[in-house]
Amino acid sequence: NNREELYCLGELVHNKQVVDKLNDKGLVIIDSLDAVPNDSELIIRAHGVPESVYLEALKRNIKIYDLTCPNVLKIHDKAKKLDVEGYFIILIAQKTHPEAIGTISFCGENSVICENEEDLNSIIDYVKKNSFRKVAIISQTTFSVLKFNDFVKSFQDGLRDIELLVDNTIC
Repeated sequence: NNREELYCLGELVHNKQVVDKLNDKGLVIIDSLDAVPNDSELIIRAHGVPESVYLEALKRNIKIYDLTCPNVLKIHDKAKKLDVEGYFIILIAQKTHPEAIGTISFCGENSVICENEEDLNSIIDYVKKNSFRKVAIISQTTFSVLKFNDFVKSFQDGLRDIELLVDNTIC
């Protein structure tokens, strides 16, 4: 059996039959880059990954097949730009979602994930306490539009004197 092994960070699709078939053909599902040998090949799935994965893969000569959704890649680029422009970035997202974990890594140090009311209130306090003048709000592509709009309204009410840039990045 001289099948080529191809690694995938997380499940490529949420379908057991398809995953089993891909496993038979040599796809190895891993949950950390540590499990990927140097000089091998890696699939990045639609959710995207933290920036550190790209840098580590480059160092270890791991060839990447980047299947990150183009919309998610656009958000990564926006996040980097907003960070450079000096915005405090609020990512409205599920904290444990792979997309959110990837996206927040592109937001720089002045950023936070907001998932619920509790987060929202502590973020408003934090922004005021640290005198941030410019705040940008972006979102996980699959977040609820209704919840996003509610959160934005609360941020607008709570941060009246601050430049607030809202970019609804939900698909």
